[in-house]
Amino acid sequence: MKQLRLNTGLIKETIYYAKLNLIKGGFRIGGKPAMIWFLVWDLIRKSKISGKTGLVVLTCDKTHFIKDIEQLELRTDLNLLRLNGGYLEFFLRSFLPKELQRQTHFQKTLDDNSYKKYWAEVDLFCDTLMNQIESRVGLKIQRILVSNIDYWQPEGLRLVAKRRGIPFCALVRENFLLPEQQVSIKRYYLHAGFRFMGERIAVFSDLTKTLYTNSKVFDPGKMVITGAPRFDYWRDIKLPHFADQKTVTLFTFAHPEYLAPNTFKIIMRQFIEQAKKHPNYRFIIKAKDRLDFFLVSKMVDSKPRNLILDYTIPTPEAIRNSRLVIGFNSLTLLESIIARSVVGIPYFNDAKLSDDFLIYTPNNAKHKEVIRFYQIENDVGAHINEVLTTQTQKHYFSEDARLACINSMVYFPTTQTNSQLVADFLETENQQ
Repeated sequence: MKQLRLNTGLIKETIYYAKLNLIKGGFRIGGKPAMIWFLVWDLIRKSKISGKTGLVVLTCDKTHFIKDIEQLELRTDLNLLRLNGGYLEFFLRSFLPKELQRQTHFQKTLDDNSYKKYWAEVDLFCDTLMNQIESRVGLKIQRILVSNIDYWQPEGLRLVAKRRGIPFCALVRENFLLPEQQVSIKRYYLHAGFRFMGERIAVFSDLTKTLYTNSKVFDPGKMVITGAPRFDYWRDIKLPHFADQKTVTLFTFAHPEYLAPNTFKIIMRQFIEQAKKHPNYRFIIKAKDRLDFFLVSKMVDSKPRNLILDYTIPTPEAIRNSRLVIGFNSLTLLESIIARSVVGIPYFNDAKLSDDFLIYTPNNAKHKEVIRFYQIENDVGAHINEVLTTQTQKHYFSEDARLACINSMVYFPTTQTNSQLVADFLETENQQ
């Protein structure tokens, strides 16, 4: 099973890069007109606008933004025109100097005479692109929505939008939960002198709004907390009954960037031992990507038949079927709490960090009431065994405690969807 999944992933990646190389060769011949034709063709292929009566919004998709866009498509009346941000970046890099390709710092080149000709070139490219999009879909673009405040890639779209009087807005896909980020990112933006030059910003939490306010990147009166549309996925998904969830999932944190590689080895050892003791349950070690898969594979000497090491299983699928999810310092654990899974997080060895570097900490009462924090190695196996021999979810947390824990990290209302809040944000009259 593992080898089959690996080969499937490799085949998909090989096809993807083969397409990119083919595209690169073709566009050297066709130039900018061919690039624009391809972007418009790809946008029309992906966008779902038939019969909708809401605003026409041009989005600039990046990989981690797609889940938000999909929920907006599903739950609102917005006409979303999905421009592939990866392809746009790919084409812009072919004719822009490196100085214009620096996140945040590109802004300093806007008023530099030595770069004006390049920005004029970007402006013309994006102006032509937007004209052709409107011509092909038969709709006027009324908003532009991007996923980050300081990416250089959509700056050409912002320049055109400003000239045409189209509100340029950001739905920020990043959610800054670490106390350390409140200091380091604030310092970064203040040092760069960066200011968001669009009309409005939507953020996932009060923490992100506070950071942007303190960093002086934007007027707090023009920032709105909408939460993350991607989490709307869990509002009406049919979850298996607790007793029918026959999976335990460990989301890997083996890489040193997670700051707890030693603890991961301990957790994985306990995880594998419990898999041997519970042959009627499926145990998944979910790697982040192919490289992470190989890193973790080297740590597994032998495994029982009910243990799967994989990187291709979609995260929502893994969470949905899991009675227990174990991980460390990942927003995947927040999503697991939203999905009502039981969550376990280590707090020993090198995982016992200062609260400044932890998303979840036993020193936060709202976290501690919902999350099981492992204080010693033996807590891991004991908790897995306990969860697999308990038949009711109510043993672990109340609904009020779950919602309080979630809302301490991201806005997740119970009376309306996050997607509708984003639609309301875009339709606000004072943007006209």
